[in-house]
Amino acid sequence: MSKMSVIILCVLAALLISSQVYLGLQMLRHKESLEALISRLDVQEENVHARLDMLDAEVRSLTEAQDQNAAKIHEELDVLSGKADSLSSQINGMRRTYDALYEEQKKKTLDTTSQDTAIAQIKKDAEAYFSQKNYAAAYREFVKVLSYQKDDMDSLLKKMKSLYYKNRADSSKYSEILEDIRILKANGHCDKEATEIERIILAEREGLND
Repeated sequence: MSKMSVIILCVLAALLISSQVYLGLQMLRHKESLEALISRLDVQEENVHARLDMLDAEVRSLTEAQDQNAAKIHEELDVLSGKADSLSSQINGMRRTYDALYEEQKKKTLDTTSQDTAIAQIKKDAEAYFSQKNYAAAYREFVKVLSYQKDDMDSLLKKMKSLYYKNRADSSKYSEILEDIRILKANGHCDKEATEIERIILAEREGLND
């Protein structure tokens, strides 16, 4: 082998060694870059997991809050439903009470109307007996009228006159007659005839006393 060949081989070997060293250095740098990248990825992955854990915790917290709110809303709805049922029951009770009162009032109105009709007929009969000078019957009917209508001064006046005229000799009725006249005077319903009846009774009593 010539000297030149040896030189060439040495140069090629040097170049090969340099190339391998260069490649080795390049691979080392690439490895370091890759390791740094992997480290960054690991850090990012950890950050992602941390964020996911935070989001999961927030979601659980929101879910628990929603469950609590839902439970509270259901409780309030149950309370409102109970109040509504109670109010409905009270309204129904009031309606039944009103219906009962209405029926009672309607019955009273009918009874009152019927009673007023009956009283009107009794008074009509009393007036007829009085005009016919049937004083005993008139007195009896006017007493019935006054048992329902105590403030009927016209009936009281005619009842007093009927009592007086049905038997003028019956002095046992004078106290009742004088009491009727007193009430008539107090109500401004005493006529001349009643005043004359009073005068006659009082005069007769004075004569008896004498």
